[in-house]
Amino acid sequence: LYVLMVLPALWLILALVARERHRSVPDPGLGSPRAERDLPSFLLDGNPQPELTTTDAPAPSPVASAELPQTADAALVDAVQRGDLAAAQSALARQAQPNARPRPEQADQRTPMLAAATLPETRMLRALIAAGGDVNGSVNGVTPLLAATRESYQGRVEAVMMLLANGADPTRADDAGNTPLHHAAFSRDAGVAQSLIDGGASTNVVNREGMTPLALAAEAANWPLVEFLLKRGALADVAEATPALLFAAAVD
Repeated sequence: LYVLMVLPALWLILALVARERHRSVPDPGLGSPRAERDLPSFLLDGNPQPELTTTDAPAPSPVASAELPQTADAALVDAVQRGDLAAAQSALARQAQPNARPRPEQADQRTPMLAAATLPETRMLRALIAAGGDVNGSVNGVTPLLAATRESYQGRVEAVMMLLANGADPTRADDAGNTPLHHAAFSRDAGVAQSLIDGGASTNVVNREGMTPLALAAEAANWPLVEFLLKRGALADVAEATPALLFAAAVD
Protein backbone atom coordinates (compact mmCIF):
# COMPACT_ATOMS: atom_id res chain seq x y z
CA LEU A 1 0.00 0.00 0.00
CA TYR A 2 2.87 2.33 0.81
CA VAL A 3 4.45 1.73 -2.58
CA LEU A 4 1.20 2.47 -4.34
CA MET A 5 0.98 5.81 -2.57
CA VAL A 6 4.61 6.88 -3.38
CA LEU A 7 4.65 5.95 -7.09
CA PRO A 8 2.27 8.73 -8.30
CA ALA A 9 4.28 11.37 -6.42
CA LEU A 10 7.55 10.08 -7.85
CA TRP A 11 6.08 10.06 -11.36
CA LEU A 12 4.95 13.69 -10.95
CA ILE A 13 8.42 14.80 -9.79
CA LEU A 14 10.11 13.15 -12.77
CA ALA A 15 7.67 14.80 -15.19
CA LEU A 16 8.40 18.27 -13.73
CA VAL A 17 12.16 17.77 -14.00
CA ALA A 18 11.90 16.64 -17.60
CA ARG A 19 9.80 19.70 -18.51
CA GLU A 20 12.32 22.10 -16.94
CA ARG A 21 15.16 20.49 -18.81
CA HIS A 22 13.25 20.81 -22.07
CA ARG A 23 12.77 24.56 -21.47
CA SER A 24 16.47 25.23 -20.71
CA VAL A 25 17.84 23.46 -23.79
CA PRO A 26 17.62 25.70 -26.93
CA ASP A 27 16.12 24.23 -30.03
CA PRO A 28 19.11 23.39 -32.24
CA GLY A 29 17.13 24.47 -35.30
CA LEU A 30 16.67 28.00 -33.96
CA GLY A 31 20.28 28.81 -33.15
CA SER A 32 21.52 30.81 -30.16
CA PRO A 33 19.28 33.58 -28.83
CA ARG A 34 20.24 37.06 -30.07
CA ALA A 35 20.70 40.00 -27.76
CA GLU A 36 18.12 42.73 -28.07
CA ARG A 37 20.71 45.20 -29.22
CA ASP A 38 21.35 42.98 -32.25
CA LEU A 39 17.71 42.91 -33.31
CA PRO A 40 16.30 45.42 -35.81
CA SER A 41 14.05 48.09 -34.34
CA PHE A 42 10.92 46.85 -36.05
CA LEU A 43 11.29 43.55 -34.15
CA LEU A 44 11.97 45.22 -30.80
CA ASP A 45 9.07 47.68 -30.82
CA GLY A 46 6.53 45.42 -32.41
CA ASN A 47 6.11 47.51 -35.53
CA PRO A 48 5.49 45.62 -38.73
CA GLN A 49 8.43 45.08 -40.99
CA PRO A 50 8.77 48.07 -43.33
CA GLU A 51 7.85 47.56 -46.92
CA LEU A 52 10.89 47.03 -49.06
CA THR A 53 10.95 48.86 -52.37
CA THR A 54 13.23 48.32 -55.30
CA THR A 55 14.61 51.08 -57.48
CA ASP A 56 16.58 50.92 -60.65
CA ALA A 57 20.23 50.98 -59.81
CA PRO A 58 21.84 54.20 -61.06
CA ALA A 59 23.80 53.74 -64.21
CA PRO A 60 27.49 53.59 -63.46
CA SER A 61 29.24 56.76 -64.37
CA PRO A 62 31.08 56.27 -67.62
CA VAL A 63 34.71 55.64 -67.10
CA ALA A 64 36.71 58.41 -68.69
CA SER A 65 38.36 56.84 -71.65
CA ALA A 66 42.01 57.44 -72.18
CA GLU A 67 42.66 60.42 -74.39
CA LEU A 68 42.96 59.31 -77.95
CA PRO A 69 46.42 59.71 -79.38
CA GLN A 70 46.85 62.76 -81.58
CA THR A 71 46.71 62.00 -85.28
CA ALA A 72 49.84 62.47 -87.33
CA ASP A 73 48.26 65.37 -89.26
CA ALA A 74 47.20 67.20 -86.09
CA ALA A 75 50.62 66.62 -84.56
CA LEU A 76 52.28 68.09 -87.65
CA VAL A 77 50.08 71.19 -87.66
CA ASP A 78 50.76 71.86 -83.99
CA ALA A 79 54.49 71.19 -84.32
CA VAL A 80 54.97 73.56 -87.27
CA GLN A 81 52.89 76.33 -85.71
CA ARG A 82 55.08 76.29 -82.62
CA GLY A 83 58.29 75.85 -84.64
CA ASP A 84 59.21 72.41 -83.28
CA LEU A 85 61.26 70.83 -86.07
CA ALA A 86 61.90 67.52 -84.29
CA ALA A 87 58.19 67.00 -83.58
CA ALA A 88 57.34 67.91 -87.18
CA GLN A 89 59.84 65.40 -88.53
CA SER A 90 58.39 62.76 -86.22
CA ALA A 91 54.88 63.47 -87.52
CA LEU A 92 56.09 63.30 -91.13
CA ALA A 93 57.66 59.93 -90.35
CA ARG A 94 54.17 58.82 -89.27
CA GLN A 95 52.89 59.74 -92.75
CA ALA A 96 51.44 63.13 -91.81
CA GLN A 97 50.25 65.19 -94.78
CA PRO A 98 52.27 68.41 -95.25
CA ASN A 99 49.13 70.12 -96.56
CA ALA A 100 46.96 69.11 -93.60
CA ARG A 101 44.38 71.62 -92.41
CA PRO A 102 44.13 72.61 -88.73
CA ARG A 103 41.18 71.41 -86.66
CA PRO A 104 38.11 73.66 -87.11
CA GLU A 105 38.18 74.78 -83.48
CA GLN A 106 41.76 76.03 -83.67
CA ALA A 107 42.28 79.78 -83.67
CA ASP A 108 45.32 79.51 -85.95
CA GLN A 109 44.08 78.15 -89.27
CA ARG A 110 47.42 78.25 -91.09
CA THR A 111 48.47 75.06 -92.81
CA PRO A 112 51.95 73.69 -92.11
CA MET A 113 53.22 75.27 -95.33
CA LEU A 114 51.86 78.72 -94.45
CA ALA A 115 53.23 78.56 -90.93
CA ALA A 116 56.64 77.31 -92.06
CA ALA A 117 56.94 80.14 -94.59
CA THR A 118 57.04 82.67 -91.75
CA LEU A 119 59.49 80.89 -89.42
CA PRO A 120 62.89 82.50 -88.79
CA GLU A 121 64.77 79.70 -90.56
CA THR A 122 63.96 77.48 -93.52
CA ARG A 123 64.65 73.93 -92.34
CA MET A 124 60.99 73.35 -91.53
CA LEU A 125 59.90 74.67 -94.92
CA ARG A 126 62.49 72.52 -96.67
CA ALA A 127 61.27 69.39 -94.86
CA LEU A 128 57.64 70.07 -95.80
CA ILE A 129 58.46 70.73 -99.45
CA ALA A 130 60.48 67.52 -99.57
CA ALA A 131 57.44 65.66 -98.19
CA GLY A 132 55.20 67.06 -100.95
CA GLY A 133 54.03 70.38 -99.54
CA ASP A 134 52.01 72.49 -101.98
CA VAL A 135 53.91 75.74 -102.56
CA ASN A 136 50.82 77.29 -104.17
CA GLY A 137 48.17 76.03 -101.75
CA SER A 138 46.18 78.86 -100.19
CA VAL A 139 44.08 79.57 -97.12
CA ASN A 140 41.73 82.54 -97.45
CA GLY A 141 43.63 83.63 -100.54
CA VAL A 142 47.07 83.53 -98.90
CA THR A 143 49.76 81.30 -100.38
CA PRO A 144 53.08 80.41 -98.72
CA LEU A 145 54.85 82.92 -100.99
CA LEU A 146 52.43 85.68 -100.01
CA ALA A 147 52.91 84.76 -96.35
CA ALA A 148 56.68 84.87 -96.72
CA THR A 149 56.72 88.22 -98.52
CA ARG A 150 54.38 89.80 -96.00
CA GLU A 151 57.12 88.99 -93.50
CA SER A 152 59.93 90.02 -95.86
CA TYR A 153 60.85 93.01 -93.71
CA GLN A 154 62.03 90.44 -91.16
CA GLY A 155 64.49 88.93 -93.61
CA ARG A 156 62.54 86.19 -95.36
CA VAL A 157 64.67 86.24 -98.49
CA GLU A 158 65.71 82.61 -98.04
CA ALA A 159 62.12 81.39 -97.74
CA VAL A 160 61.07 83.40 -100.81
CA MET A 161 63.91 81.99 -102.86
CA MET A 162 63.18 78.43 -101.71
CA LEU A 163 59.49 78.73 -102.61
CA LEU A 164 60.26 80.23 -106.01
CA ALA A 165 62.83 77.54 -106.73
CA ASN A 166 60.16 74.91 -106.04
CA GLY A 167 57.50 76.37 -108.31
CA ALA A 168 55.71 79.05 -106.29
CA ASP A 169 53.75 81.46 -108.50
CA PRO A 170 54.93 85.09 -107.94
CA THR A 171 51.85 86.46 -109.74
CA ARG A 172 49.25 85.02 -107.37
CA ALA A 173 47.41 87.81 -105.55
CA ASP A 174 45.57 87.77 -102.23
CA ASP A 175 41.95 88.82 -101.74
CA ALA A 176 42.98 92.49 -101.75
CA GLY A 177 44.75 92.12 -105.08
CA ASN A 178 48.23 92.36 -103.57
CA THR A 179 50.90 90.21 -105.17
CA PRO A 180 54.09 89.13 -103.40
CA LEU A 181 55.84 92.12 -105.00
CA HIS A 182 53.32 94.50 -103.40
CA HIS A 183 54.30 93.10 -100.00
CA ALA A 184 57.99 93.18 -100.85
CA ALA A 185 57.71 96.92 -101.52
CA PHE A 186 57.86 97.50 -97.76
CA SER A 187 61.22 95.76 -97.34
CA ARG A 188 64.37 97.85 -97.52
CA ASP A 189 66.19 94.73 -98.71
CA ALA A 190 65.83 94.64 -102.48
CA GLY A 191 66.73 90.94 -102.49
CA VAL A 192 63.12 89.83 -102.07
CA ALA A 193 61.84 92.07 -104.88
CA GLN A 194 64.70 91.01 -107.10
CA SER A 195 63.95 87.32 -106.56
CA LEU A 196 60.28 87.89 -107.36
CA ILE A 197 60.98 89.87 -110.53
CA ASP A 198 63.52 87.29 -111.65
CA GLY A 199 60.85 84.65 -111.03
CA GLY A 200 58.31 86.41 -113.28
CA ALA A 201 56.55 88.98 -111.09
CA SER A 202 55.19 92.07 -112.85
CA THR A 203 56.49 95.42 -111.60
CA ASN A 204 53.36 97.27 -112.73
CA VAL A 205 50.57 95.10 -111.36
CA VAL A 206 47.72 97.05 -109.70
CA ASN A 207 45.90 95.99 -106.55
CA ARG A 208 42.25 96.69 -105.77
CA GLU A 209 43.11 100.07 -104.28
CA GLY A 210 44.79 101.19 -107.50
CA MET A 211 48.31 100.85 -106.11
CA THR A 212 51.38 99.41 -107.82
CA PRO A 213 54.39 98.09 -105.91
CA LEU A 214 56.20 101.32 -106.82
CA ALA A 215 53.37 103.44 -105.40
CA LEU A 216 53.43 101.47 -102.15
CA ALA A 217 57.19 101.86 -101.85
CA ALA A 218 56.88 105.61 -102.49
CA GLU A 219 54.06 106.00 -99.97
CA ALA A 220 56.22 104.23 -97.36
CA ALA A 221 59.21 106.46 -98.26
CA ASN A 222 61.14 103.28 -99.00
CA TRP A 223 63.54 105.04 -101.39
CA PRO A 224 65.95 102.10 -101.87
CA LEU A 225 63.02 100.05 -103.20
CA VAL A 226 61.71 102.95 -105.27
CA GLU A 227 65.09 103.26 -106.95
CA PHE A 228 65.38 99.53 -107.46
CA LEU A 229 61.88 99.17 -108.97
CA LEU A 230 62.46 102.08 -111.36
CA LYS A 231 65.66 100.43 -112.54
CA ARG A 232 63.76 97.16 -113.09
CA GLY A 233 61.12 98.72 -115.33
CA ALA A 234 58.47 99.99 -112.91
CA LEU A 235 56.39 102.84 -114.37
CA ALA A 236 55.46 105.93 -112.42
CA ASP A 237 52.15 106.18 -114.26
CA VAL A 238 50.16 103.01 -114.93
CA ALA A 239 46.66 102.84 -116.37
CA GLU A 240 43.94 102.46 -113.73
CA ALA A 241 46.48 103.15 -110.99
CA THR A 242 47.21 106.19 -108.86
CA PRO A 243 50.47 107.76 -110.11
CA ALA A 244 53.34 106.80 -107.85
CA LEU A 245 54.75 110.36 -108.01
CA LEU A 246 51.70 111.63 -106.10
CA PHE A 247 52.66 109.46 -103.13
CA ALA A 248 56.30 110.52 -103.41
CA ALA A 249 55.31 114.21 -103.37
CA ALA A 250 53.11 113.66 -100.32
CA VAL A 251 55.96 112.30 -98.23
CA ASP A 252 57.51 114.89 -95.91
